[in-house]
Amino acid sequence: MKIIILCAGYGKRINLNKPKCLIKIKGETLLKNTIKLLKKNKIKNDQIHLALGYQYKKILKHTNNKYKFSLVKNFKKTNMVYSLYNCVKKFEVTDSMILYGDILYTNEIIKKIINSKKKLVTAVDRNWHKIWKLTNRIENDLETLQIKKIFSIKKKHF
Repeated sequence: MKIIILCAGYGKRINLNKPKCLIKIKGETLLKNTIKLLKKNKIKNDQIHLALGYQYKKILKHTNNKYKFSLVKNFKKTNMVYSLYNCVKKFEVTDSMILYGDILYTNEIIKKIINSKKKLVTAVDRNWHKIWKLTNRIENDLETLQIKKIFSIKKKHF
């Protein structure tokens, strides 16, 4: 199994001057937390692939250049699907676990994904709609994911 961590975005909605995956929660970056959980579940460095873009050198330094990566040069004009495609194409990845670099995962979620028998796996919060409604910006900041097969991930207006 290969692990693809999507870390190419630049967080325009939250005005950061660093990649979102480098946000610290309780003294640890989101990316370090994810990698720590992967290693706890017996994932090796050569299984981890990073899809990088915005300030990619900071992320490489933060991870001590331990992981394979693909670089999305036009990250400002593309999205996570393009980053994923770019990574899959570069490494010819088939059995994959896709993680977002800006999500705080729990060990239970990582275990469930790793133990899945599917060839392409990611986590989806089934209550996302309820949570995003609280922001009052759902219509401008929404991507759709169809479960079972990814037919498209695109902006959708409600």
